[in-house]
Amino acid sequence: RIFGIFRSISIRSRCNTMNFIALSSGIPFRSFPIAFGGGKLKNVRNFSNKTNENFKEELRKSLKERDILYQSFSKNLRFVVLYNTKTTQTASKRHSLSAFPSSLLGKTMASVSMLSSFLEGEERVKARISMNGGPFSLIEAESIHVGEVKGFIQERSNYNPFEGKDIMKNLELGDGSLSVSKILYNNSNPLTSTVELTGGNLSKGFENYLELSDQIPSALRLETAFDDQGKVSFSGGILVQTMPFAPSNLIDHIRDKIKSDSIVPLLHSRSTLELLKSVLPQNELESIPSSTDQMKKIRVDFHCRCSKENFLKAISTLPPSQIEEIFAKDEVLHANCHHCNQNYDIQLKDLSS
Repeated sequence: RIFGIFRSISIRSRCNTMNFIALSSGIPFRSFPIAFGGGKLKNVRNFSNKTNENFKEELRKSLKERDILYQSFSKNLRFVVLYNTKTTQTASKRHSLSAFPSSLLGKTMASVSMLSSFLEGEERVKARISMNGGPFSLIEAESIHVGEVKGFIQERSNYNPFEGKDIMKNLELGDGSLSVSKILYNNSNPLTSTVELTGGNLSKGFENYLELSDQIPSALRLETAFDDQGKVSFSGGILVQTMPFAPSNLIDHIRDKIKSDSIVPLLHSRSTLELLKSVLPQNELESIPSSTDQMKKIRVDFHCRCSKENFLKAISTLPPSQIEEIFAKDEVLHANCHHCNQNYDIQLKDLSS
């Protein structure tokens, strides 16, 4: 018999995510009402009414706190509001990042998540930020329309991380370039555009990309916050774009509103409708949904599809002589996925099998 606290299992298919959240109150594994392998639910009689209520409350709490993206339209606008705190926390933990790089990676992942929400199925958006100087050389993030996002950041050897919530003061990302690629169903090659990134302003960089490459006037606000220990306490953002034939000056008014710090508390509290009311003109508010339940929703998770099998396939494409040379030096090849920092140990016998 297997006992223990069953806290969370996430089963990810290609387009769907199922979450089974168990109690943290010490319920034995044998009593949890899920039988693996496609069997029927068992042992539900072991749950008291109180336990059932606790389970429902834990489930509601988990779903409420899960990262989510809302997308909808008004008469002349389309907009996206994203809350990706858990995604940023996961990336920060996986890559062992301090506050400043956590903020940069969280904002980059938020940007590609919002852009991929306009695509379909498993079409995806990839952003690559190359820096000329400063503490970081490269930031990369990739998001699939269904809600999977991953990313990493490369620190220079002389980078000295600070601690505490005031980490962002007097730190700059520097100048560089932003390349955005769209991988679409009907295109054999990615559609890639590159713009300059000045002063390390990620919001402005993605705005420039949208206006120069996609020819869509846009207003973007990316936000992160930290607790007293320098850990991520919030991450998210809002993107507003004009529809064709919208008044040319409409986005300027919205951009001024989005850049105001008055919207930060609304982002942190996940007050989506109040946030939209604070940035959109009155005549646009009349045509937005009256509830987030009427908006398109995408659940967002940090998720990487790497596997040992994928590494084996890549190695097997090398010439046999090169493979023998690799394993002649070391019996075990230590492979690392830079997107999620997962390590894999590969032996020569793994290839033969």
